Amino acid sequence: MGELLEVVRASVHEEGRDFPSLEDRNWYLAALLCAANVPANVMLEAVLGPAGRLDADQVELQCDVLMSLAQRGVHAAGLRLEQELEHGAEWARAATALAGVYPQDVAGRLQEAVHRRLRSAPEDGEWSWRVAVHEEPWRTWTGACSGARPLRIRPDLARFPSLDWAKAIADPAIVFGPAWQAGFRKRRAFLEFVTQGRDVGWLVEQARSGHSEARTLAYSVLSGKDPSLPIEEAINAFVSAQGIPERRSIGEYVRALPLHQTRPRIRPLLQGSRWHVLLALSALRDGFVAEDASAVLRLLEEALQEEHMDIPLVSNAVQALGATRGPGAREMIERICDVARCALIRADALIALLDLPGTERRPCVVDALWDAQERSRLAAVRAVDASVEGVSRRLQEMAADPSETADVRALARARID
Repeated sequence: MGELLEVVRASVHEEGRDFPSLEDRNWYLAALLCAANVPANVMLEAVLGPAGRLDADQVELQCDVLMSLAQRGVHAAGLRLEQELEHGAEWARAATALAGVYPQDVAGRLQEAVHRRLRSAPEDGEWSWRVAVHEEPWRTWTGACSGARPLRIRPDLARFPSLDWAKAIADPAIVFGPAWQAGFRKRRAFLEFVTQGRDVGWLVEQARSGHSEARTLAYSVLSGKDPSLPIEEAINAFVSAQGIPERRSIGEYVRALPLHQTRPRIRPLLQGSRWHVLLALSALRDGFVAEDASAVLRLLEEALQEEHMDIPLVSNAVQALGATRGPGAREMIERICDVARCALIRADALIALLDLPGTERRPCVVDALWDAQERSRLAAVRAVDASVEGVSRRLQEMAADPSETADVRALARARID
């Protein structure tokens, strides 16, 4: 038990992965603790540390684990969240977790407790950085609360500043300037609206010479609308891009170009640098053929030799390999399913595998019923052969598990019926 508790402590307090949200870590940590019959007080110490406090740097994961434990019947975990809601500094995050434990109380006692805290929140409080105030249940809680202090919401969710709309529509390039402080999605929606049926030459110029955010917006809006940027220019922009959002927008633009025009230029990139390969995998995702399988197999074979898999590269590669349906595709994708430590890669590999015929009884599909990520469990429940030993019992467990997501429970019940 000592080793198990150390794993839980390290996962909560010392985990250094860049993408912790890619795994439903709260779900499987709670499952481990409950399966090992760890005493409730020891569970809480593993999650909260010896002092029993929520850590500001780990509060989301800690509250999510407490939520999953409470959903599994660990009463002490629910009580600790209740205490935080009434008296703690991280009360808002605790309220969000309690809504997942007691959905029937969202409009009752939980709302009353939230309203008490809202009315007494200090002017300089930072609780609103910890919750999504634009989503339920917070949208209801805050909308129904009279006398609460104004909410200090995240900058990317702030309202549009005062703006001369006539001027903005006449000169849409204003969206790239400092006067417009809205988030990316709002900027993109505005540009989509004002570019309908209009010349977009100015947008092409932003894609060529604007700052990184301007290029990201420009390529995103131009995708599927204006193919005037040459493919070579887009390739060079992808390689020199500053961050994932910019590369994603450029990849969308290239993928929207006619495949018969881009394929001869894109396919050789599979032999190039990491960024060239990533663009090729993204751009050709819907256009891979069996002849491409050998190049993708080579990439994945190299990835298997590395200590840490390149998440975007491997995720795109397994999807591409599945699309080729070429020799060795099924075997390689199964290997990725078996050895990948990243839940995102496992999910993409599983979904690619299930697109191939005759895979419903494969061991990795059955194993995915216990996977850390909801997407994998959903895919496995939807496709697994229920006649395989142990599958029917696992589906019944999932259908009755209060800590499982609503979508997984509903699908498991449908498979049982």
